[in-house]
Amino acid sequence: MLASAGYGVATLAPAQSPWLPLALTSGLLIGTFDALATTIRPAAVQPETPDAMRGRAAIYQMASRGGPALGDFNIGWVAGFLGPVAGFLGPVGALSLGGFVSIAYAGLHYLRGSRVSRYSVARVPAEQP
Repeated sequence: MLASAGYGVATLAPAQSPWLPLALTSGLLIGTFDALATTIRPAAVQPETPDAMRGRAAIYQMASRGGPALGDFNIGWVAGFLGPVAGFLGPVGALSLGGFVSIAYAGLHYLRGSRVSRYSVARVPAEQP
């Protein structure tokens, strides 16, 4: 959840910054937080999946790889909508809205106390010789 919230915060910076070095640095942070979240999710999902359902991991892969493409589509139409309505605000507003959605979603799961916020790695007892 921290990686998702960090992704949202890092996404706000290039949308709001008139300073190129800050925008480039935030691009680096966007990639870093995205890589963290993309690495952590399968590392948590695979051990928790019961053996009888392991073959269904393809559904998870389709969702995790297809979800960002749907997000790109949504940001595109929001920017197209905001452009004529608010002039220059189109791309800036759409990117900012995307950052706020990531932050709000992670914050909602944290405050709600969802299973994701309580997740901890299962400890496997050491085998006895």
